[in-house]
Amino acid sequence: MEKIKLTLGSLFDGGGGFPLSDLLAGIQLVWASEIEPFPIRVTTKRFPFVKHLGDINSIYWDEI
Repeated sequence: MEKIKLTLGSLFDGGGGFPLSDLLAGIQLVWASEIEPFPIRVTTKRFPFVKHLGDINSIYWDEI
């Protein structure tokens, strides 16, 4: 049986606590949405591979 790889997009990401717990469970964070500069710096340091999409109102959902 093929193992399914789970991925995650994080809305209102904050400091990335929820995605951090998912990473520990083997779930890959792909993108995050946050507008505050400090939390974005924190998650950029924790997850350098994550695409930051910014304001939720500016996201083109059909392109994700």
